[in-house]
Amino acid sequence: MVDVFNKITEAVKSHDKVIIMAHRHIDYDALGSALGLYEIVKSFNKEVAIYVDSDLKEMVNTKLFDLIANLDIKFIYKNTYHKFISDNTLLIIVDTHKEEMLANHELLNCVKNKVIIDHHIKSNEYIKDALFSYIDSNLSSINEFVAFYLKYLNKSVDSVIATIMLTGIELDTNDFHSKTTPNTFLAASYLATLGANTYDTLELMKEDKDATIRRMNYLTRSYTIDDEIMICPLDSEKLLPKDLAIISDMQMSFTNIELGFVIGNLINGKVGISARSSGKYDVSKIMQALGGGGHATEAAVQIEGKSIKEVEKELKSLLKR
Repeated sequence: MVDVFNKITEAVKSHDKVIIMAHRHIDYDALGSALGLYEIVKSFNKEVAIYVDSDLKEMVNTKLFDLIANLDIKFIYKNTYHKFISDNTLLIIVDTHKEEMLANHELLNCVKNKVIIDHHIKSNEYIKDALFSYIDSNLSSINEFVAFYLKYLNKSVDSVIATIMLTGIELDTNDFHSKTTPNTFLAASYLATLGANTYDTLELMKEDKDATIRRMNYLTRSYTIDDEIMICPLDSEKLLPKDLAIISDMQMSFTNIELGFVIGNLINGKVGISARSSGKYDVSKIMQALGGGGHATEAAVQIEGKSIKEVEKELKSLLKR
């Protein structure tokens, strides 16, 4: 990683301004890593901002918003980012390498120089005109990467940022049960030395009661195949990818279930599948066959122009093979 750290540092130092952007519907891994990188870039005396695709108060829970509100962080939005762009602006993209997943396509095309940092299995639809890309599917999360970058530079961050980063690691590893290596624990340990508060991570991960009950009701629509595969088709209102992911995590808590799949209509008009595995099978290969990707234990796909039933039929055909 040292070579990558040096490349990022060199890229930041050779630009006047830096914009950090993640995927749509920002999550704790994207937000935590963006905040950590923000502090690193700021320490190099560079003007830096984080792009988000809607008002932050609408995107995060009240506890998280209150924590962030006390930080000196510059966020830019669709109607303000143009003012931040110059001929010497660097765009750092975190937690995705696919253009279709970005929070803003236009911003991508407005900035000449880009750096990509991601931990998902590389897709054929990756952004191809970057200065350089670092895509490592062995990472639990981008927060893990940024934690080691902070340690390498011997730099600190506010305890609130360390807490958000640790929350991102916990969520992306399902409480250290998947995608977890010795380095994941080392990163979490370092964040603890920076003041990450484990009580606050629990608070940040709490879900709205009504949303939780709704997802549990969705889960009752699941059925099993061969006693170890669970499929949950949700031909209902349009959902966020996050909803499908949480329900598929819930599937894996049942005895004997080795594979879990949740299929639902997404708010972008596509049909999404969130897939989970205990580790016995590689769900990334199944999702890749449908045009998606991810990790061996966590993967997903978004499919356009097909119904829930059509996608469900394709998935079952793949599973039989």
